[in-house]
Amino acid sequence: MENGIRRTAPWLAAILCLTLALPALAAKEDRAFFDAETAYREGAFRKALSKLEDFIETYPESRYVREAVFYAGESAIAIDKFSIARRHYEDYLDRFPDGPVALRAEHGRALALAGEGRDVDAVAALLAVAPRLERSRDQADCYRRAAAIQLDRRRPMGVLEALGMLLDAGGDWREEDERALRESADALSEEELLSWEKEVRGTGGGGLALFVVLERRGLTEDLATTDSIVFLFADEYPEHPFRSRIEVLRADALTYPADPTKVGVILPLSGRFRRPGASVLDGIQLAVDAHLGDAAPELVLRDSEGDPEIAVAALEELVEKEQVIAVIGPLASAAAAPVAERAEELRVPLLVLSQRTGLPQLGRYVFRNFLTPRAQVDAMVDYAISYQGYRSFAVFYPATERGGAMAERFWQRIEEEGGQVVAVQSYDPDETDFRKPLRRLYGKQFVDKGIGAGDLELPYLTDREKPQLPGGSATMLVPGEDFQAVFVPDGFKRVSMIAPAMVYENFNLADTYQSRMPVTLLGSAGLNHDDFVRRGERYVRGALFVDAFFVRGGEPETIGFVHRFEERYERKPGLLETFGYETTRDLLTLLGQGVKTRLSLRRELARFEPEASLTGSLGYDEAGEMRRDLLLLSVAEDSIVQIYPPPLPPEMAPLDPIPMEGGGSAPPDEPAEEAPQEPEVTP
Repeated sequence: MENGIRRTAPWLAAILCLTLALPALAAKEDRAFFDAETAYREGAFRKALSKLEDFIETYPESRYVREAVFYAGESAIAIDKFSIARRHYEDYLDRFPDGPVALRAEHGRALALAGEGRDVDAVAALLAVAPRLERSRDQADCYRRAAAIQLDRRRPMGVLEALGMLLDAGGDWREEDERALRESADALSEEELLSWEKEVRGTGGGGLALFVVLERRGLTEDLATTDSIVFLFADEYPEHPFRSRIEVLRADALTYPADPTKVGVILPLSGRFRRPGASVLDGIQLAVDAHLGDAAPELVLRDSEGDPEIAVAALEELVEKEQVIAVIGPLASAAAAPVAERAEELRVPLLVLSQRTGLPQLGRYVFRNFLTPRAQVDAMVDYAISYQGYRSFAVFYPATERGGAMAERFWQRIEEEGGQVVAVQSYDPDETDFRKPLRRLYGKQFVDKGIGAGDLELPYLTDREKPQLPGGSATMLVPGEDFQAVFVPDGFKRVSMIAPAMVYENFNLADTYQSRMPVTLLGSAGLNHDDFVRRGERYVRGALFVDAFFVRGGEPETIGFVHRFEERYERKPGLLETFGYETTRDLLTLLGQGVKTRLSLRRELARFEPEASLTGSLGYDEAGEMRRDLLLLSVAEDSIVQIYPPPLPPEMAPLDPIPMEGGGSAPPDEPAEEAPQEPEVTP
């Protein structure tokens, strides 16, 4: 036992000494931190920084070290020791990311970066921390510092962004902010301002950019302005502080009241376009009855007579007097552009039913749900290359503006997809004997009789040369070997005459010549007509073309629509009726969801995606053009059939198939003989 006491005695003595020393050590640590903290709170920041750094080094595990690190950063920044301040703030954020003053440390770090002159990092840090700061003056200071840095770095867009965030945060607008805005805006063109505004639309910076453009155009004090930029500012920046600087918006002179229970319709119900107008109206009325019944909005109908001036006057009356929330129409292309321009000025959503080029681009209130030549060509190229696997093509087109536009688009898209157009030839739109132009297409005419000056021309195609005449010398092509398909963008009457002429000229259509390579006839929606099969007979078998609607489609939506339409009108619907129905149905869907204003309706239309569609509609693109998946159709034996999407299996098909008698799309340039209509009215 005595030996045991001797062995433990040194340990007991050590423990006793340590116990007696701990209070003294703790007291020394407490005094060190108290002295440093006192210097910090009294504003003796140099002294505080020195003491705090000594404390952190001496007592790295102290319970006070978290506060000491933060105070060191605050002391350093107070005496412009920015690098030292940043180091301490970053130390705090690394060690105590969830500490009680982590946000203040992040703020201090951003200020330190700015003080160091590390501009890129400073701007990013200032803009990131500012929205989370509690005090509005601290937020404003961050945004102004970021703007000043960007101004010094000659980054005018960055200045606008920082000033815009200042406004978004509710910061007051000062004279220094105005100077920064002017100096940065002077370095930007109108095109740059508008492009950037589009990227950041709805932000304070976007409003500043748009305001600068309005000022440059002299529109901020114009009470009678109809400039689309004013409408854009009115719609996208309803709460922007600079709105009060625009006289016409302060007076609210751009707005007409809207009644969400009224929808306007402008169609040609008399004159030479009365029949297509009546067809669209039938679809519209069916949609109103089928979709909402007694709760449907009131249709306020106006007859445009196919006259642009009457159509514009009708629009103005519908908006200003009838207070409709939206307008469907017009149909005739001559009226479409002026009505679309006026609709943008009146800020009323217009759902136009016309193929006229460029309509949706006229304004943000203009939408089009219709089948355009461009959409047809793009779909045909996609099917020909991706679905059929064709790589080489010929183009045989009518010498019209529309025919040339479709030929040019086809040629362009084929090249973009890695295919090749090896022969292009036009023909007179009044031609009845197609043998000579077909011989020019594959080179026989040139080889036999030489090349004349007129033979080199491609009407309505700019900067294009005939690929079958490389270098001005004739090349004899073999249909089926040198090109697998020939695109003919024309109506069913002429194409049904062209097909036999092609066979006569050794084009192996419909496998007429079993010893030769086949050639496929490609077309547009104008071929989706029962008379195409009857007129073209066996020569058009295997022809491929696209359309948005097929009356014998097996999808439940199509079957139901055709049944309802036949039950009411005792005839089959065509494309005009279908677009009238679908456009109205989608509009009523949005109104039924509680849309009350024209602005909110425009926004809802811009992002609307239909759940089901008769015409392959997918929703409007950025310009207001309806995106869609088109059908691929073909002639099999003595009828038109749907190739893609694949038709429903027999057990899911309708029990009573609908016969084809006249149920397809009217061709683009083959108006009904009883009621003439312009080429662009119906696809």
